[in-house]
Amino acid sequence: MLKASLPPCGACKYQRKKCVNGCPFAPYFSSVDGFIEFSIVHKIFGASNVLKMLSDVEESRRQEAIRSILFEAQSRINDPINGCVSDVIKLQQQVTLLREDLATVKNQLIHTMTLYEDLLRVTYQCQQQQQSQSNINVAVQSPYSNNSFASTSFVNMNVNSSFDHLAMQTTPLMENLNPPQFFKLPLNEEQSMIPQVFNNNVPNVFP
Repeated sequence: MLKASLPPCGACKYQRKKCVNGCPFAPYFSSVDGFIEFSIVHKIFGASNVLKMLSDVEESRRQEAIRSILFEAQSRINDPINGCVSDVIKLQQQVTLLREDLATVKNQLIHTMTLYEDLLRVTYQCQQQQQSQSNINVAVQSPYSNNSFASTSFVNMNVNSSFDHLAMQTTPLMENLNPPQFFKLPLNEEQSMIPQVFNNNVPNVFP
């Protein structure tokens, strides 16, 4: 009975070779996506150079090395002149922008914290002033301040009653006061008395 053969890896499929047991590319290039990935790497570096680079790396880190080789090959295809250097420059620019944004956010945070502290201080001062003012008002408050309406009504009642009592006492007196009646002499007697008074009191200055 014949054993079922395993599908070839992507590298062997690309090279149209029979994939044998222990193929150095099989762990890193699968039969599904490995064909396209190995085609990119082979186009830039070649199969022999990829094997040489893998042999210089520890086995535990070869998977990372394959990813780096694939990234550099794709960058070289996208930018034949600069290759992955252009990607590194873009990443550095992004890092610089992010650092500037981070510094701006830190400055805004510091400014906001300063404003918040000032607000707390002003609020505390206002509360202290209001408390001290209320204490002063309580200290100088009159004993009748809590019953100001009653005390005012009591004073008005006393004043009104006093005026009413005075009016009751003075009313009979005012009613009894009548205008004086002057005695009037008859006209004949008045005329007769004028020469007598004049003759008796005033000396005769004429000869």
